[in-house]
Parts: sequence; structure tokens; C-alpha cells
Amino acid sequence: MSEPTNAPTGDALKVDVDLVRQLAELLDATSLTEIEVEDGSRKIRVARKAAAVSAPAMHYAP
Repeated sequence: MSEPTNAPTGDALKVDVDLVRQLAELLDATSLTEIEVEDGSRKIRVARKAAAVSAPAMHYAP
């Protein structure tokens, strides 16, 4: 019995790692939370996970 591999097969998605890194650096350099680039049939979206914001504490009227 052979072990499964993570090797791409057939028409697997080809990811341009350098482009993804450049887009991630652009997110870090700006206040953007996501960026999407489309080039022909290829579309790449890079998004930053938004920080959780807690709700303000409730205050009761005196």
C-alpha cells in the first residue's frame, strides 16, 4: 500500500509564489485588508485576517 502524496497531478493549480508574496508585502505597507489581481484566466486574492474587535462594555444608567 503506497502512502498518499501532496504532489500535484494533472491540471493542478499553479501558484505564482513570488506574486503572492509581493501582494502580501503590499498589504503590510498599506492599510488594505485584501487585494485581488486578475490576469486573463488567473485571479489571485490575498486577504489579511481582520483583528477581532471586542464590543465596548455596557454601562447602566444610574
